[in-house]
Amino acid sequence: MMKVITLFSVVAAAAASCTTGEKAKVWIDRVHDDGSTTFTSLPAESVSRDMPGWSISGLDARLWNVPDVIVNAQTSNAYFPDQTSIIRPGTSFKLHCPNDCSGKPCEFFIVVYHCPPCSRDTNGRLTGILPSDGWEAGSCAPRFSYISDKYEMVAFRRRVEPGDTIWTPPTEADLLHMAVFSITRAYPCSDFNYNECVACGPDCVWDDGKCQSNWCPRRFFSGGTPPACITCVPSDFDESASSDGSASSGSASSGSHGSSDSSDSSDSSDSSDSSDSSDSNDSSDSSDSSDSSDSSDSNDSS
Repeated sequence: MMKVITLFSVVAAAAASCTTGEKAKVWIDRVHDDGSTTFTSLPAESVSRDMPGWSISGLDARLWNVPDVIVNAQTSNAYFPDQTSIIRPGTSFKLHCPNDCSGKPCEFFIVVYHCPPCSRDTNGRLTGILPSDGWEAGSCAPRFSYISDKYEMVAFRRRVEPGDTIWTPPTEADLLHMAVFSITRAYPCSDFNYNECVACGPDCVWDDGKCQSNWCPRRFFSGGTPPACITCVPSDFDESASSDGSASSGSASSGSHGSSDSSDSSDSSDSSDSSDSSDSNDSSDSSDSSDSSDSSDSNDSS
């Protein structure tokens, strides 16, 4: 009887420690021109297929064709760091998955401008450092625009268990043209059998004898070579953000989504590193893992 009561108490305590409806949280520990840092909580924005993004050089970015697996999730959010000035090397992101009583993990997606070689100076070297830290690369990423041209991005995904917190490795170069997405109650597709996989609808797909996330379906090209990236963000966009807090061409607005730079002291502990056990269909054909090369990858979103 004592054992039963003790077990019940443990289960009840675990249930009481979860919070229904809590959203994933994202912070940026940002390095500025003068070497100072600010630790900022990024607001969670609602997600749609075509949506406003960050601001740079007085222009508001717009994201196009956000992947279905993110848009269709009922618990997805977007996070936009302030990009009216360049995010300097040494910057890290902190990502927290809430224990929201569902028992389901979170999935985080970091998307960044990717059009080698012209994106090399503003991608933070994320294309090299994230895959070596357990992030899975994929070509299912939105495109973004400032005026008319649409620019390519690459996505990196990582699964985080409920209640866990992870940090990204520090960036190794300047960073611009990027965003973070989250799904708070993601289907753990890789844990499912065939019947469970099929029951999940479009989120999971049964392929090659196992259940996989459908976030990045395989793409096929005639000749097996992805199309080259042909449009680069004008260099004066980057140059105008090179001075912290100002823009040389037009006044840089705070953006359609403000990421207030007030320091957030609620640094929940780093219960770090839940590794990404999820398996995407297309884990390699998008990223240039060495970042010096241009093994390019263009998006499949039109």
